[in-house]
Amino acid sequence: MVGTRRSLRELIALHKNGGQELNNFIRALRGIQRLPPTDENSFFHIAGTHGEPFRKRDGDWRFGGADITIVPGVMLPYWDECFDSTSPLPDVLTNPVFLLDGDDNNPLYSYKLQQALKDTESGKEDQYSKPQGYTTVRYPLSGLVGTQEDRGNTEAHNQKYGPVAENELNKNLKEWMLGTVKIDTSGGEEKTGTPDTYSIYSRFKLCMDAPNYTVFSNTTSQNAWIEQETKRPVDENRNYVVSLESPHNAIHLAIGGFFQSGIYNANPIRGANGDMGDNETASFDPIFFLHHCFIDYVFWKWQVKQNFTERGSLKFIKDFKGTFSEEAAQPFIPPYTNLHEETPLRPFTKSDGNFYTTLDVTNITELGYEYGVGSFDLIAPTPDIPATEIQTKSLAPFTAYKKVSGIDRGKIRGSFIIYLNARDANGNEVVIGREPILSRWQTAGCLNCQTHLNAEAIFAIDENTLNSLKGTRKKGGLQTEEHSPQELEFWGTVGTRDKEHKKYFDAPQGHGILEGDQPREEIKPIVIDL
Repeated sequence: MVGTRRSLRELIALHKNGGQELNNFIRALRGIQRLPPTDENSFFHIAGTHGEPFRKRDGDWRFGGADITIVPGVMLPYWDECFDSTSPLPDVLTNPVFLLDGDDNNPLYSYKLQQALKDTESGKEDQYSKPQGYTTVRYPLSGLVGTQEDRGNTEAHNQKYGPVAENELNKNLKEWMLGTVKIDTSGGEEKTGTPDTYSIYSRFKLCMDAPNYTVFSNTTSQNAWIEQETKRPVDENRNYVVSLESPHNAIHLAIGGFFQSGIYNANPIRGANGDMGDNETASFDPIFFLHHCFIDYVFWKWQVKQNFTERGSLKFIKDFKGTFSEEAAQPFIPPYTNLHEETPLRPFTKSDGNFYTTLDVTNITELGYEYGVGSFDLIAPTPDIPATEIQTKSLAPFTAYKKVSGIDRGKIRGSFIIYLNARDANGNEVVIGREPILSRWQTAGCLNCQTHLNAEAIFAIDENTLNSLKGTRKKGGLQTEEHSPQELEFWGTVGTRDKEHKKYFDAPQGHGILEGDQPREEIKPIVIDL
């Protein structure tokens, strides 16, 4: 029998008309949250599959996690993140109260730890450590309680927000969903806006055009593909691709603690440290599972669009960056091993005792579920998104690109954002791109982190943006300079929760590099120091 995973909004609509699916889901979620943490079907144990997949214990690298048993008759719904960008969060995710069976606890709002989360690597209190009884939080609140100083700062910070926190979270998500590059590219005879390739909404839409599973699945392969594309001529056939991992990461940071202002400069609220923003604790926030169910929904819709629904249709490009195990990144896979359709997906075990593989999970109907109608099925636009954008949005051609690399994740505590900045012909400093990096407070105990300490981001620059930066407009079919030609200046910034953004360039090689191709002589590689 095939069950249906519906959107949370659909469950709410059915609930208002007497439907029981939402009630049953709340009952099931309450049930697994109350199971003892040692139970393999408990919320705590299941959440540990994500939080500590590569934590070093007793001198060996092991998986945490659980065998997940589906509660009969209940299907995990998805939070349809692209349905209404002006008010992304349904009320049931932001209201601490859900009255049902004489109980007012809402298990979708938060989770209280039944067992402490400790930094087993340092052997002492650390920023992401959480005691038993800690309750998960989201932006703009703070969840740093690992030290006495953290606890004092967190209490003072959270008291400033109180009941308005949910409104701030929705406002923040709206900015992340719809935030675009704020560069005026209108003027002259051609009034064309800058294509939006950096809002979460557009990144979800753009990833649907990824040409193969390899570049669709992860940002490492995505970046390698873009660099490969730069060897092609600068024309409409040279396209910028987006992997599903990119908007996935952005949602984590938006809920977990980074503010995205309306002018597209992400200014973190000092002290906002929600659990979704870091790998160690993200899965203990109940919204994590509804977010990942949406990621699975988008994944399936991409498979349907690209005709990759049959067993064996998800191909790995052999020896392509991102498709092989680097050094000792995986505890059960030898170094430099090519990943493929039959690589075991530990720790997930089938009824016959063998591990699942990509072949086993390609078609979701074989796993016993399908999806109800969501935003990627709609023909009509949502109220805030024009029909033309939905119907014509495609891979974005680009004229130039810049790569920010050489950023050591091991020296940055927690998640962060990489920005590309430029100075335009008027001398204005503008942000022209961002890439969220979902990371950990403590990378030393993460084997996978240790083999991927270099963080990088590639930013595509389309012709309209480039012309705007140069002060160039088309008039009478000819290119005209409205300002004196000058060399464009680019630099990178890294935004963290606890430090102001800084400009980095003209530093020794190897401390962080901004590089790119040069289709226009004004664009030159520069070095940045991080």
